[in-house]
Parts: sequence; structure tokens; C-alpha cells
Amino acid sequence: MNRFYLLIAFILLFNACSKDPIKGPVETEDWIKITSPVDGNVYGVYGNIDHTLIISTGYRIYYTQNQGRSWQKADFPPTAWAFGFTMKGDTLYSLSGRGPGSASPGVYASSPDYFSVDHGKTWKDQRTTIPPYGMLREAYRAIQTPQNRWKTSGGISYEIEELKTPMCPACTTIHYLQTPGLQTSDGRKIRLPQEHQIQSLYLDSSQRLYVAGSAAVCGGTTDFHFCDGQRGVIYISKKALP
Repeated sequence: MNRFYLLIAFILLFNACSKDPIKGPVETEDWIKITSPVDGNVYGVYGNIDHTLIISTGYRIYYTQNQGRSWQKADFPPTAWAFGFTMKGDTLYSLSGRGPGSASPGVYASSPDYFSVDHGKTWKDQRTTIPPYGMLREAYRAIQTPQNRWKTSGGISYEIEELKTPMCPACTTIHYLQTPGLQTSDGRKIRLPQEHQIQSLYLDSSQRLYVAGSAAVCGGTTDFHFCDGQRGVIYISKKALP
């Protein structure tokens, strides 16, 4: 009988010790990196890593309230898409389009088809909720948010750096696109710990920069592949940007 209980205790102890720990955020000197709960790009970010952070992986929206240690899936229609988010008043909008801005240069997320009033947990279609057929066209077109360039309160712009390599010697419109990091309006180049296919930037209310994109990529133009799994990542600057 004693041997039986000893065996049970050993099994319980072994299982407890061998259980994988929850992976929290990874920190470097300048950045905090958190990982998406699913494979694929992270297209957009909204919120604050110290409170609630919301991300879009395209057809899905997730949120974390513990710096990426765990994620909750939002109630977002499975046929809807989100490139990014923006807040107007007390309403958060998901943005399904992406293209040139209507008032200034750069790439913007637009088309606010769905909205949330509970910090991104549940979403409703404004086209069927706001009478008679959704918001007015002018208001609809005015709701957008920058994707590739943000300006801090200090007046410095941070932009996704793009390097385009022709896919063939005669190609003029087809390029291999690399996003090695960021560039600033005061002439600096900022590199992340690894190279990624960067999808968007975001500044929170504390002026910390968020960089959303793919998993780490390797191989350059000749042997492209993901080299650290396939889950997208978000980098958050540890300090407010000047």
C-alpha cells in the first residue's frame, strides 16, 4: 500500500514538473515582444499593453489583459475582416479596408463596418444597427487610422521602411518587398531584434510604439522562409518615443 501511494505521488510530481509554463512577453533592451495566439500575420493593434491590448489577425480579433500571457477570442463575425482599429468617442471601430489616405499621404485602414462598445470583446455591424442603413457616407469615409506612419507628440514621424527588389531583371512592377525596420523623419533607422513582414504601426496614449507583423523571416530574396514558427508578433517600445 505504501508503494502504491508513493507511486501516485511520484506521478503527480512528475506531471507538475514537466508541464510547460505559460510563455509571457519577451524583453530586449528597447522592446517588449508578444506573440499572436494563432499562425499568420498580426495586421492591426489597439489599446495598451498594460491594460487591454486588441489585435487583428484578419478574420479574427483577440484581446489580452496580461501582456500576451493568454488571449481571449472576441465575438467577431467569421466573414468579417479587420486591418486595424480606431476609437471615436466611446466606440471602437474595426476597419476592413486599406489604401491611400483621403486627406494625407500614407497607408490607412478604413471602412468602419463593425463597432464595439465593450473594449473589443463583442462586435456589431453598424450598417444594420445604425438606422436607417448605417452611418452617413461622409462620417463613414472620415473614420480611418494610419498604418505605415505615425507622428509623436514631439513631431517626429516613425514609418515602416520598405525595400523593393525586382522579381526578375525585366520586372518593373513586380517586386519582392522587405520591411527591415523603421525610419524616422529625423533620419534614423530603427531595427527590430529580428526581421519581419511589418503590417502596421500604432502609438498608444503613452506614446509607446507598437509594431505588428508576421513571424520572423529569414533567407532574404533567394530563400525566404519563416525561421521562428509562424505566429505573428507585436513589438512594443519600452519607453515613450520623442
